[in-house]
Amino acid sequence: MALASAAPDVVASLVLCDTTPCYGPEAKPRWDERIRIAETQGMTGNLIEKTMEIWFTPGFRARQRGAVDRVRAMLRHTDPRGYAAAVRALGVVDLRATLGAIRCPTLVVVGEQDPGTTPAMARGIHESIAGSRLLVIPGALHCSVVEAADVFNRALLEFLAPPDLPPTPA
Repeated sequence: MALASAAPDVVASLVLCDTTPCYGPEAKPRWDERIRIAETQGMTGNLIEKTMEIWFTPGFRARQRGAVDRVRAMLRHTDPRGYAAAVRALGVVDLRATLGAIRCPTLVVVGEQDPGTTPAMARGIHESIAGSRLLVIPGALHCSVVEAADVFNRALLEFLAPPDLPPTPA
């Protein structure tokens, strides 16, 4: 979002997935807890399992254990200091005022049940970026592009396809 608004000449298109331009002060306790755990315990099971509960529905976690285990492993191998720094940055960033400057084709994607970057937040992004498209993925949580990869991939291919190509078959 920041690059697309600050340097529109270098961004040809933009896909924003399960994100927000600003979390707001109500998210601070959640961020502080994640930072505390990462800095005192490292990337532990407790932090990782809480993340899995926010990122994937119980049904997906049960059906797609391999995919979820790969995400767990990715988090487990994340440097705790880097994780804490990223979470601190997420807690203070506010890009809402810059969204109107985004001029490239934009696809905004959100999981219907995402508790952290809600569909309302995604609608706010969509309404702030002229000509953008909004995709709400039914039944998905925060990691909707993994949980509903087939839905996401079809939408992405259609979004990125040249205008003279027919839509991707379902």
